[in-house]
Amino acid sequence: MRLPKFVFVLLGALALATATFAGPVSADGDLDLFGNQAVGDVDGNIKITNGILVINGHVNGNIEQIGFGSVIVTSTGSVDGDIKESGRGRVDVFGSVNGNIDEEGFGRIGIAVSGSVNGNLKESGPGEVLMVGSVNGNIDEEGGFGLFSGIRVFGSVNGNLKEKDGGNIGISGTVNGNAEEEGLGDVEISGFVDGNVVEKDAGEVFKTGTVTGKVDSSD
Repeated sequence: MRLPKFVFVLLGALALATATFAGPVSADGDLDLFGNQAVGDVDGNIKITNGILVINGHVNGNIEQIGFGSVIVTSTGSVDGDIKESGRGRVDVFGSVNGNIDEEGFGRIGIAVSGSVNGNLKESGPGEVLMVGSVNGNIDEEGGFGLFSGIRVFGSVNGNLKEKDGGNIGISGTVNGNAEEEGLGDVEISGFVDGNVVEKDAGEVFKTGTVTGKVDSSD
């Protein structure tokens, strides 16, 4: 679970380097896009189909990505609205998001060390939430099994963690809230949890860090 923090820079750079983008586009109103696109300042909602959306400016509205593709909020980007990605892809945040992030299908939500989210994160399907920056909200993950599934916290979370099915919860950073895992996965704590830790079903709790509340592991 000890993934280097610079992994987000490498993954983001790889996505940008291997894709061809139209734009950047700025608009005062809603956008309906197709294919790989880069946007600057947009005052409206954005819908993109089968493409990577790179946000370099400020988006005041909701973002929806459908099909194969991803949403990348760069270090100069910011979003005041919700982000939803459905299909095979991911949401990577290097900048700031004031809203909820929802990823459905095979994919990932990644919050880089420079990234911050004021809202809830939810990933459903085979995938993971990889959090190195800061989140002011709850993180939920369900579905998937194995190494690249579950919730991994290297930064700080001001909210609760909940994982269902076969993924693990790994906490190397700080969580100001409760952590609950339900299913075959485990909870591994080498960081700090200011709350309770509950493991249900077949998993276990491995603790080398600090938990201020109760630790409950039961089959």
